[in-house]
Amino acid sequence: MNIGVTLLNSIDDDDLLLYGGKSANLAILSKNGFNVPYGIGLSKLYFESFLQLSGLDITSIKRVHNFGMILLDSVINDCYDWQNKILNVIETNKFPDELASEIFQYLDSTKLYAVRSSCISEDSASSSFAGQYISVLNVKGKEEILEAIKKCWASQYNKRGNNYALTHRGMPILTPSMGVVIQEMITPDFAGVCFTAGPTPRTSELAIIEYVDCMGEVLVSGEKTPSHIEIDKTNKFKKKLNSKTNQQTLSDELLLKLLSVCREIEKRFSSPQDIEWAIANDEIFILQARPITVLGKDILKKETKSNKLIFSHSTTDLQNELHEWILTRIDTSGFRAANFFLSKQNENGYWNNPEIPEWDVVGTAMAINLLSDGNIPSNLIWQDSMHHTGKSFGISLAQTWLLDNLNSDNSWGTDLWDTCQVLIALFNSGLSTENEKIKKGIGYVKTQLEKGLTESQEKEWYGDAFLASLLTLFAIINDKNNCNKCVELLKNYQNIDGNFFVSSNRNQSVPSEWHTSQVISALSRINSNEKINSMIQKACSWLITKQHNEGFWGVKDGIYSLFNTFFTSYAIIALKDSGKNHNEEINKAVKWIKSKQILNGSFGDIWSTLMAITAIQKISGSLFTFSIPLPLYTKLQQALSKKNN
Repeated sequence: MNIGVTLLNSIDDDDLLLYGGKSANLAILSKNGFNVPYGIGLSKLYFESFLQLSGLDITSIKRVHNFGMILLDSVINDCYDWQNKILNVIETNKFPDELASEIFQYLDSTKLYAVRSSCISEDSASSSFAGQYISVLNVKGKEEILEAIKKCWASQYNKRGNNYALTHRGMPILTPSMGVVIQEMITPDFAGVCFTAGPTPRTSELAIIEYVDCMGEVLVSGEKTPSHIEIDKTNKFKKKLNSKTNQQTLSDELLLKLLSVCREIEKRFSSPQDIEWAIANDEIFILQARPITVLGKDILKKETKSNKLIFSHSTTDLQNELHEWILTRIDTSGFRAANFFLSKQNENGYWNNPEIPEWDVVGTAMAINLLSDGNIPSNLIWQDSMHHTGKSFGISLAQTWLLDNLNSDNSWGTDLWDTCQVLIALFNSGLSTENEKIKKGIGYVKTQLEKGLTESQEKEWYGDAFLASLLTLFAIINDKNNCNKCVELLKNYQNIDGNFFVSSNRNQSVPSEWHTSQVISALSRINSNEKINSMIQKACSWLITKQHNEGFWGVKDGIYSLFNTFFTSYAIIALKDSGKNHNEEINKAVKWIKSKQILNGSFGDIWSTLMAITAIQKISGSLFTFSIPLPLYTKLQQALSKKNN
């Protein structure tokens, strides 16, 4: 039987999720004619088979893992309990004979081998786990090889690996996701690394080679100072610093030959590469290639216009400690929800819920508002459950899609409320009233106001929320005349008990709480006076009376109960916007909302998720704002001081 053991050059290009990045990359290199030492790859299925034959229930592990990946507090301790069980099995159980025989049909146990981890998420384009796992070198004999394999498996659950995995949401922290590479050892005259593009603006057009005159692990570990070479695209040496600890140095001819090989690897993978190599008797061996995940020249040279752009990679002990502190203290529910929501943007720019396609336009507009105002990083890089590299298409593509979907009557979506949300989103994201389509949209909403919103009164969701959205829009574009018109109408429409809804000739369906919440927020945006303050206060008092004991706003039965997260989020935002102390009601509602979050990070459908994120952001300021404790801050200061000196 073959349960995931094969020659490196037999691994298919699409086997990344079975054998891991290191194995898959080496297979590609080998099949493309690069000189890769002979070796085999063990897939994650081989690891799973070991655990199953040792008596562990893989199904249960994966079930808990699905929770652990998204950091649900209720099961994270279960994840660590399972990790301890797995580690105990790896350390104490004998290697099953049927598994060992699969390996040694390919290996000569009298030779020396290097046994290296190949994590499923390692060396991907989205993140590099370089240095997070282990290599065991100079391994000889069956027992040593099997023991080295077990050490690689165990490294998936060490502290550094866990911290890195938790920092990069979605990386495996529990389920067996570790492949292994076993290769014949090379005894090199020289070994080192080649970066085909430097990590800074100064070096972005240069290749950087660092090497030592011994095993490459001495370089990686920092035990020996390497020689440092910088070469430009015309093969001119721009810097050459030969290490005093190297007894031998590479000739220029051999350096350029090495660089030529590395540039061919870069061309094959279509991205800058971090390449580990060795040279023995003037023969070049490629030991590893992975994409460079530091900021590239295109990003570094591009002007950053948003202060919400976040890049985070944890590699040093200080960073590990800082990230561990953050991840154990921040509220992860909003982060997970944002990660889920951003991943749902269509490649054409819009967000879609197939069950409510008529909401695509207004939902996309509300998403733009969240990205523009909600402190969600518009460039947040997400990963799906299979750890494929995701892409946040962002605001600009959504803007284009919305502009392309202007209706023939110059409205957007299905009603006036939708149109207002689109216009608000386009303004919030930087477009101006000079845009021709925006001009048409503004003309449409002004006409609707002049007609007394008569064309909207048969719409299912019609009510004073429509008027509130008009007021918000006119406040944004500083149209004081129409702002006053909206306020006067709202004065007339507020019921004696304080709520807003619709005229009495329409059967009430959508809860008044939704309409009243939006009126509160709209009125809170404009210059207040005694009358407006009174309207807000009465509306808030009424809204508080409608909060259910469980903490939500909405209805307990019927079709609209599906939107209770949606309604509750608007109520939270309204109470916060009012400027008054409603912390008791808000905290109760937030607790209810968080109880509705499910495994994938969402709060049900994507529109409820969108509003839940907006509400969480409203009360917390930002998912990414936190205070660093003094001891960590001191360490950070000391580290920076040493670096600058």
